[in-house]
Amino acid sequence: MLIRFKFFHPKAIQIFVLACAILLLAGSLQPVIVYASTESPLVGGSNVAGNETTQASIVVTIREAASPMPALPAGPDLAAAAWVLIDAETGRILAGHEEHAKRSPASTTKILTALLALENTSSDTLMTASAEAINSVGGDYVRAGIKVDETLPLRSLLELMMVTSANEAGYIIAEGIAPDHTFAGFSEMMNEKARALGIPESEAHFSNPCGIEAEDHYASASALAAITREAMKIPEFRDIVSMTSIIAPDTNLRKGDEWNISHLLSTNELVSNPATYGSKFFRATGVKTGYTDLAGRCLVSAGENPDGLSLIAVVLGSDTSDISFRESRRLLDFGFTTFAQADLKLSGEYFDRFDVVDAQDNVQVTVNTQGAVGWLMPVNPALSENIVTEQAILPAVFQAPIKKGQVLGE
Repeated sequence: MLIRFKFFHPKAIQIFVLACAILLLAGSLQPVIVYASTESPLVGGSNVAGNETTQASIVVTIREAASPMPALPAGPDLAAAAWVLIDAETGRILAGHEEHAKRSPASTTKILTALLALENTSSDTLMTASAEAINSVGGDYVRAGIKVDETLPLRSLLELMMVTSANEAGYIIAEGIAPDHTFAGFSEMMNEKARALGIPESEAHFSNPCGIEAEDHYASASALAAITREAMKIPEFRDIVSMTSIIAPDTNLRKGDEWNISHLLSTNELVSNPATYGSKFFRATGVKTGYTDLAGRCLVSAGENPDGLSLIAVVLGSDTSDISFRESRRLLDFGFTTFAQADLKLSGEYFDRFDVVDAQDNVQVTVNTQGAVGWLMPVNPALSENIVTEQAILPAVFQAPIKKGQVLGE
């Protein structure tokens, strides 16, 4: 993918040439992101017809190269059936194992339910529990004890669902959000959203809002990572999944202190128990646990380091909760110690100076970059040097007139 930003002076001759590009041998690290601004200041200077050296621009862009990328660190050997680590900013897969395999997602399904809820209504929307919603959850699944005809705001339902993993809260949300107010209608919304995010049906299909086991309910680690990346763009979602505990709400049927909930702490102990599962490399920012006998212990987790780098990890099919939390922390630790954001090219950097045909007094043109490019790179210099190539393709001949700030290439 090649993205161009052009800044032509109205009287300039538009020399439309190929780009000065940063070629990233990205391989499976996708998609490409461009860090360049149309507001980047143009480099000052005068017309080559004058007596000063003219400064023009080449626009810095980024694209994938066709050749394979040299091997990056493979990631830790985790005690899990499938896992993946992605950059939250770009969605690039940094490491993975069986990341595209179909798996039972258990309650990590609720990430998509919360995403759809927050995209389709406000968090103060009141929703009333139907008997069907309450009775859709089997006895082996976590409940908050919501009563039939009990009315709660969406925010409280989301907290119960995402923090304590209450399943009936998800069914109440599904009924309230679906256009036809049916669970089937909500499942259709879930699958439409997955396809809209570029997730193929071979990797994800959803038949209920909470992760109740069903043959047609599955998701890969990479699918859950993509869904979580989208959800984490919503501030209220980030706020909810980073909560260590919640307070039972007042409703039309009872006060908050009248609830009989076994726990109000987050089931995600990377968030709620940093004394045991905390890391010196990142702060846990979410997001959701999951468990069934078929799925094993699952965790979708997210972290942010002091430099502002955000990563998302998905670890599916561990044997115990402790293993799930520790392996997720190991995977995030690997990411934060292996990769860092790097400025590959700054806007306004000097590139080169060239002769210009028919320039007054043989004045040369000085070319500077316009727009910046950053990329998540391995901190190991040897690896970084091997995956970045800079290529400049400019006109064979620079012909006057050339105006201040004129784009001469990419």
